[in-house]
Amino acid sequence: SRFVFENPFDGFVITTTETGIDIASENPRVQAAIQDSLNIENSTRRLRTFFTALSRDKNYSVSKLSLDRGTNTALAEERIVGALEREVGSFYIKSARTAGGYLVIKVESDGQGELRLASDSPEFEVLLEETRRMLKAKRLVTLALVEGFREMNVSPEVLAKHESILSQLRDEPSGSTLLYKALRNFMPSPIVEKVIPTETVDGERAEFRIICQRLEPNGQLAVIASYAKVSTNKVSVNISLGGSGRDSRQALMRIYAQRFPDESLETIESRTETALGDLFDRAGRFANSFAPLSGERSEFLLDDFALDICPVWNDITQEIDFYFLELQQGYGCDGLESIDPDTATLVRANTEYIRNDVTAVRAKDAFRRFARAILG
Repeated sequence: SRFVFENPFDGFVITTTETGIDIASENPRVQAAIQDSLNIENSTRRLRTFFTALSRDKNYSVSKLSLDRGTNTALAEERIVGALEREVGSFYIKSARTAGGYLVIKVESDGQGELRLASDSPEFEVLLEETRRMLKAKRLVTLALVEGFREMNVSPEVLAKHESILSQLRDEPSGSTLLYKALRNFMPSPIVEKVIPTETVDGERAEFRIICQRLEPNGQLAVIASYAKVSTNKVSVNISLGGSGRDSRQALMRIYAQRFPDESLETIESRTETALGDLFDRAGRFANSFAPLSGERSEFLLDDFALDICPVWNDITQEIDFYFLELQQGYGCDGLESIDPDTATLVRANTEYIRNDVTAVRAKDAFRRFARAILG
């Protein structure tokens, strides 16, 4: 099994291997940054060198994965929508500051400027209605201008310009219009995730949530609990939007049983135990690389978070690759409680202990959290 991080906009993929890491890209400028780090054997130093080389070009979103708008919000919105309009594929976009499935939008792009938006979130209907009202008001104002210009006998050029604007105003908002509205009014610090073909469990999309906690101020972070989130929703597997929790081991067994229907139960169990052990081991090492024990503790909330991991089938290795999706601070335990109430109670008690007895400060920037995690 591998851990994979993919940056679709800058066009590179970082993959763990048995001997370290592999960085791949078809983008010439990214390839130059890869070349700078190619002969470095130590994975930590190689990643640091790669990101340093890549960050020299300020246009790369790797230097600001949280897509911080700064003061020029219109420019940031144009950059995000423009990038999605030019990219062929499917993406999720949401706010880095919210949770629980709040306005998670799936964007499908043909690369020619046509965006199709969908969402399971109730806030999407609010967004749609507000945008419709905005378009209706704009249409009424433009219509009044056109009629007034006709009465005033303004120049044909001015009248033609406004008539053209009026003819282009739709009753239903385009995908790009909806996305602009979402970014402007609903999504502080938006983040974009590429849609990847995750494995299903009995027809339901699946993600794994790994809960990591540190119970001693100078101790190691440990994987305290895990469960699978599954859902028939088209966009989000969040428990708050109708998803449900399943035991991680059982979910993995079902994935392997679906892939290998003719294998014995013993073989399926063996595959499952190997994959589960690998997942927990990598999650633990990831957590402790993310949360160093040294003097940097003042910058981060290091002691209690959850990792969301997507299971993706690798046709070459015939195994599951675990794709890092996101890190959640202030995560929920409803899915865990539905399958293991005692462990959910333990996790909540640990959280209270950590909040009361361990000094930690929340991270301010999503990129710094993730970059520090993979750099160690």
